[in-house]
Amino acid sequence: MNEKENNKNARVMLEGLTIRDISLKEIFNGFEPERMDYAIRVQSDIYGVLVSPVIKEGQTITVCADHDVKSYEGDLNYKAGEVIPYEESLGGYVVQLSQAYEDYDYEFVQKVRIKVEGDKEPSTYTVEITRENDSDVYALFKKGSFVGSNDVEVPYLIYTPTNYDPNKKYPVIFALHGSGQRTQPLDMVLKRYQMATIWAKDSEKGHHECIVLAPQCTVQDPEVENWTTLMGYWSDSKKYPDPYTAMPQLDAAYELLQKILKEYSCDLNRIYMTGLSAGGFATFTLSKRYPDLFAALAPDASGADPKGLEAIKGIPIWLFQAAGDPLVKTEEFYYPTIAALDAAGIPYKKSFYEEGAVFFPNAHFSWVAMYANEEFRNWLFEQHK
Repeated sequence: MNEKENNKNARVMLEGLTIRDISLKEIFNGFEPERMDYAIRVQSDIYGVLVSPVIKEGQTITVCADHDVKSYEGDLNYKAGEVIPYEESLGGYVVQLSQAYEDYDYEFVQKVRIKVEGDKEPSTYTVEITRENDSDVYALFKKGSFVGSNDVEVPYLIYTPTNYDPNKKYPVIFALHGSGQRTQPLDMVLKRYQMATIWAKDSEKGHHECIVLAPQCTVQDPEVENWTTLMGYWSDSKKYPDPYTAMPQLDAAYELLQKILKEYSCDLNRIYMTGLSAGGFATFTLSKRYPDLFAALAPDASGADPKGLEAIKGIPIWLFQAAGDPLVKTEEFYYPTIAALDAAGIPYKKSFYEEGAVFFPNAHFSWVAMYANEEFRNWLFEQHK
């Protein structure tokens, strides 16, 4: 027996190892029991990775990570070296990555240590997780500010291809963020997730060249103000009996879109609107008002007012939602929206992520998988009025 075989037999080894995130893309393969060190990369909007080691009966595992993890507000979520608990429902250990504002502008690296113990010498496996940094993509967007006819100011970010040609006609992505970015700096519309940046990435590669417009819904009263009456509905349903009515911020954002369509060389037959969470509600609301404007709709984690849906019957739609969404509950919004679309005879595509697929920060973050879906992105650009 050679030295390598002796070492193998003298140590406790993992039987298997899987690693995944909520992008639903393959991020890890090639596990070898004798190999102790691994390195993976995840996209810029990933905040947790599920590490699932497989052991033999009688063995035990301890999982910890080397880097402190903070919330967006800077609170400590996890301290370096703390033992990470096993999540029975997920079948693994959720390794957190930082969400702190200052950690968006570099490649955040978290090293995970998996110690396996049993009746032989313990083994420690390490997995180095690098979260990609998209600063080069953020730099492609220009900041602007627009004041609507209702005196509401709308800050915005706009991307045009670096080889922009005014003699060409470009499709337009109109991207509406969720509730969280109302009170955050404008750049968080890009950094928090890939709602706007993914299209610019594709475009810069020469794949689906386009213009991306991402307005920000700024508010004075975050308890009630949003793109629609969603927040008011949640905080005071007597005063705001539905979550679907447009608020002044959405009216001003529509006027901003009209301004951009006049100032840039836009293909008016290929204007696509997408939104997540509150932005998804706004996507349905605005499209019902202006159904002749949009060539396709892509709302995520949202719902539609069942009244008047016939107005959008001719617009291609792809909906996204995750089971177990703790904020936009499927029973309250997703299933009634599906039923209303069916009742109105409106065709649509849908992606519904099963329980556990979108696991961190929680099941509301289904837009991560949505925008990572290349099939969806290709589908969108195939739609024409």
